[in-house]
Amino acid sequence: MLIEYVWERKNGRRQKKGVLIGGKLENEDLICVGFSSCSPRDQFDRDFGNEVAIERALRFCERTPKKIPFSIQDKLPKFIHRCKRYFKSNNFPSWVKKYDLEAILEEINDQKNKNNYFNNLNSFHNTVPNSFSNRCNSKHIR
Repeated sequence: MLIEYVWERKNGRRQKKGVLIGGKLENEDLICVGFSSCSPRDQFDRDFGNEVAIERALRFCERTPKKIPFSIQDKLPKFIHRCKRYFKSNNFPSWVKKYDLEAILEEINDQKNKNNYFNNLNSFHNTVPNSFSNRCNSKHIR
């Protein structure tokens, strides 16, 4: 199990605000991620926060969380990368993948490569001599 605490600066001091937990279920390759965050007016309790995060990790292996606090969303991409290295796997629930920056960048690069391919095709068609395209468009060639 992998644990990372979320810290916040308050009155010049760092205080724990939440926790992220990642772990694998027995006999499964899926990496479950759970989180817990305390209210700004409460004091963070490490044991209770860990319990809540573990319960959510088990629950969110099958379902998508309705709402994720912004303080947790900020830390998720780095934590996902850390989980990948620790568990040597890239198998996460679908809701986690939208916070995986590496996968998002890979998808963007794939899209750019597709666009470059089509741009190259368009530039090739633009370099074909007009006389050739005129002959292809004439009435004799159908």
